[in-house]
Amino acid sequence: KWLVVMCGAVATLAIAFGSSAYTAAIPGIMAHFGVSITAATAGVAVFVLGFAIGPLFWAPLGELFGRQIWFWTTYAAVTIFAWAAGYTDSFAALIVLCFLGGATGASVLSNAGGVISDVMNEKERGLGLAFFSFAPFMGPVLGPICGGFEAMAVGWRWVLYTIAIFTGVVLVLGAVVVPETYGPALLAKRAAALSDYTGLHFVRASKRPQKSAAQLFKIALSRPWQLLFLEPITLAVCLYQAIIYGTLYMLFGAFPVVYRR
Repeated sequence: KWLVVMCGAVATLAIAFGSSAYTAAIPGIMAHFGVSITAATAGVAVFVLGFAIGPLFWAPLGELFGRQIWFWTTYAAVTIFAWAAGYTDSFAALIVLCFLGGATGASVLSNAGGVISDVMNEKERGLGLAFFSFAPFMGPVLGPICGGFEAMAVGWRWVLYTIAIFTGVVLVLGAVVVPETYGPALLAKRAAALSDYTGLHFVRASKRPQKSAAQLFKIALSRPWQLLFLEPITLAVCLYQAIIYGTLYMLFGAFPVVYRR
């Protein structure tokens, strides 16, 4: 259980690390592409914008098809996008890749907490979530520090390559260590395995009322919006977190301005 929790925490830390490490590459990006600091800082903005948009899709899809497939498929995409961002010679492509990296990396942010709830009982869950919540805040702290030294030593591209290497290592580790944890997905797999083994048709009870794929997607993808706008406490917590994260990343974006002048 704790190994799964640690993998989820490290996976989240890597994404949060990548979101702030980019700020260390801003001076190099400005010099290489000949853009203003405002344009260069847009990479941070679109990465975090991806954090806002991604969970609206990845969390519901994780409940439809299981957490593991989306967790590691999107994590592989983050690795590819980070490496491509470091390799590209187009500033527009860099910004697009930052957004795609944030949007796909958000799958980890939205599903990792669910994985912890799946593997831990009520008594253990509080400690597990407390340990996990350390990662999203430690990642942005480490990003500018590590990225700053790296940008000075080997250049801005290696800041992005390091993000790709970090996420790639976590991807391999997690793919080996972390199994599927979502109960309904496990039951569906068990029913399919029994059907193949016995020749009989097994189906889990919650799947008996058949719905079309379009109906399932509509229900799953509309649920986050319903919770956001119809549940006042959800809206209040989201606004609070938006202010906290907005302030945090505003300060990250200000670092290059402050220390260059």
